[in-house]
Amino acid sequence: MRIALIAPIHEACPPRGYGGIELVVALLADGLVERGHDVTLFASGDSATRARLRPSVPRALRAEQPFPLTPEEAANRRSAHLAAELLHVCGALECAADFDLIHNHAGYTGIALARMVRTPVVSTLHGPFTPENRGFFGVMRDHPYVAISHDQRSAAADLGLNVVGVVYNGIDTRWFELPTPPSDLVPASFRGRYLLFLGRISPEKGTHVAVAAARRAGLPLVLAGKIDPVDAAYWREEVQPHVDGDRVRFVGEVGGDAKRAILLGARAVLHPVQWPEPFGLVMAEAMAAGVPVIACPRGSAPELVEDGITGFLREDVAGIAQAVSLVDRLAPGAIRESCRRRFDAARMVDDYLAVYERVAQPCSV
Repeated sequence: MRIALIAPIHEACPPRGYGGIELVVALLADGLVERGHDVTLFASGDSATRARLRPSVPRALRAEQPFPLTPEEAANRRSAHLAAELLHVCGALECAADFDLIHNHAGYTGIALARMVRTPVVSTLHGPFTPENRGFFGVMRDHPYVAISHDQRSAAADLGLNVVGVVYNGIDTRWFELPTPPSDLVPASFRGRYLLFLGRISPEKGTHVAVAAARRAGLPLVLAGKIDPVDAAYWREEVQPHVDGDRVRFVGEVGGDAKRAILLGARAVLHPVQWPEPFGLVMAEAMAAGVPVIACPRGSAPELVEDGITGFLREDVAGIAQAVSLVDRLAPGAIRESCRRRFDAARMVDDYLAVYERVAQPCSV
């Protein structure tokens, strides 16, 4: 099958640090190539892939973004990025006749313009439904969508969307099993004891809840993640005052081997999500490392975390702190096996191929 994958261009595929969508798309592209499909990846030019790469920009947009920005600079940068993203998707759809199917991961533009081409286009829903985008989805309800969790599919059904499948995001579970020395970002006194918050530092991710829960549990907390400009005030006011290098240590954004090392050294990963998150890739990554996840039961978390097997689901700071005392009861091998069964990239590729067969027109070559 001739398949086009349209990735976002905010990050490279795979990302150097934070960037769940781009990581998923990179693994999907390589997995489809391994199965013998003719795959073209539309992504930023600094991406690395086994597929045919068709870049619209030389570098990922965030790589070009200074921080901090003045309000005027931020507004100008958003306008420039929107224009770049529009041209990126338009460039991919201009080639639609070259493919049997186009898989859009780049959001609204790909969905809206899909009706302009004859080649089937299917879009994965990577983001949430909000009051601001409900009108858009109301107009585009007949477009074929893939949900990344059953919780998200339920929300999509409430909007009357045409959901053609549910495919969990996949990760390379074998990569987390490679021999890895302890992280040099974490002091020796932390090793084997620390709790880890890995992800975007933001109120919806519940960073402040993780800080409070770790303090209540009496264990050090490592914060590893990026701070978007929109969350800078939250960082300064709600999180940074607690960062002392002793009880709470901030190590910044991590990726690659550094991310694996910091996960493998954690006693548990705290994921106190405060919004209905559609998936939450860090939960699967923690499990691949054999590390329990303690999450708030919102969005997809009750699907991903098997309470009492791969982690615990708790509502608040007190519950999370209490669950920390139980993590030693969980078997790392059982956690890894659950992750391999449900979230391995090979399973994701299988599931997407089944979706493609349902959506694509018969191959003409």
